[in-house]
Amino acid sequence: MPTPEATTTTKNTKEYERLIKDISNVCGALVMYPVGHPIIEKQLNNLYQEITAIFKTSPIIAIHRGEGTVIINNAEFLANNSALEKITKHFNNFKITDLEISSGLILEELKNFLEIFAHSEESSKIYSDLNEACLKNQIENIKSLQAAYIRVPKNVKDKLGGKTVGELKISQEEMDRLVGYLKGEVELKQPSETKIYQKIFKNPTLLSGLVEKIIIESEKESPEKKKKMIIVVLNQIGNYLTQQSTNASQQRESLKTISNLAKALDNSAPLVALSGNDSSLKNEINQTVEKIKSLVKNQALLAEYSNYQKKLDSIREKIQKISPQLIENLNGLKIGTETKSTDLKKLLEEIKNILERLYQTKTIDEENLKKIKNLLTDLKNYI
Repeated sequence: MPTPEATTTTKNTKEYERLIKDISNVCGALVMYPVGHPIIEKQLNNLYQEITAIFKTSPIIAIHRGEGTVIINNAEFLANNSALEKITKHFNNFKITDLEISSGLILEELKNFLEIFAHSEESSKIYSDLNEACLKNQIENIKSLQAAYIRVPKNVKDKLGGKTVGELKISQEEMDRLVGYLKGEVELKQPSETKIYQKIFKNPTLLSGLVEKIIIESEKESPEKKKKMIIVVLNQIGNYLTQQSTNASQQRESLKTISNLAKALDNSAPLVALSGNDSSLKNEINQTVEKIKSLVKNQALLAEYSNYQKKLDSIREKIQKISPQLIENLNGLKIGTETKSTDLKKLLEEIKNILERLYQTKTIDEENLKKIKNLLTDLKNYI
């Protein structure tokens, strides 16, 4: 017996399938008959009723032209029938990947839009883009978008908050910058950019898809240049993950991501085809992955050292106020970025011993003794 969820999904799929077919039919009729013709009016009214019915369960109807597919909200259809082929043609003429129809849509807007959309070849020459056409024809509840997508297998559950199945949507400009970064041609300096790509760098399947995308788009390059490019891409992924790994939790997440990315690349068809029977590329990828893991681990440690350095600088300032003569004993005790954890502990122990000796002498006033006691308490907590 089907579950309620399965029944709902089946119902939605049938609704969306009928919707795309009827949009195609209205567009076909508009090529033959003018707006206002009885045939057009009847088809438009039926289509509008279908759209209104869908809005009862979904505030937006998102239509995406994928690679050989059309996706409507959560339902994916192969573009292998005449209705979907016609819709795809109109998308291509306007150079768009997506249409979003909002629940405020009125019949007049739908009529104006389909008149433009049905004559996509001519309309694309009149308007700079479809959004401009909508703006100039009082169409407020239909938006178009040219977006870039990273394709992932359908069985990968989409936890990325996107509206489409098996794809992550970002703008074309954002995709270009991301690919430029991975190829070592662009720097990501702004925190906003780091946030945009955060979900991608947490998902090894998407990262693997990006590596494949770069390989496929570099088909004119020699095999050797492609292999070098893969290593550059991996190093750039490593740089990003390393920069984000400033605590233990982030470190674990980054290590898991890079390990799973390595597994995904092992089964990547473009990489297998590029490697052939030569294992050198695989070995180099494995070496790069291990290097990235080391960098991620070191970054978390260095961040911890940096935190200790700030605390020790604060302690040094307090000691300066209490007993300046002790600073000579402390000046040589610096933490560098190469300090090992045992050296760090030793350093803290030495400072603690100095403060304990000072405290035991009882040669300074009560107020400063109290400050030293507080410093000792802090140091014991650090250790």
